[in-house]
Amino acid sequence: MTLKISPRVLALSIALPLTFGLAACSSGPTPYERAQAERLADRGDMLEDEAISSKVAAAIIAEPRLRDAEIHVATFDNVVRLSGVVEDGRDADRAEDIAETVRGVRGVENKLVIRY
Repeated sequence: MTLKISPRVLALSIALPLTFGLAACSSGPTPYERAQAERLADRGDMLEDEAISSKVAAAIIAEPRLRDAEIHVATFDNVVRLSGVVEDGRDADRAEDIAETVRGVRGVENKLVIRY
């Protein structure tokens, strides 16, 4: 007696166990893969912060009133911190306004000191 199995039944009998077996094995990224992804995301955030700082500094230097001011720009998590010395409150406000207009800036901490 010969047992005949249709090709469809044979394919299903092979494919279903493989599918469920592989699905059980792929329980998500390994701890190593998660750590690598986190490091890459951190590196991307750092590069984005550096780019924002550069754009803000360039925009401040382009402002004639602020060209000679001692303004330092630092960015962390898309929040810009302005520090240094300016001539008056208008300069401090102008530097803050400029920083706020740069794409990607979520906020500005204005720590500028007015020279007396």
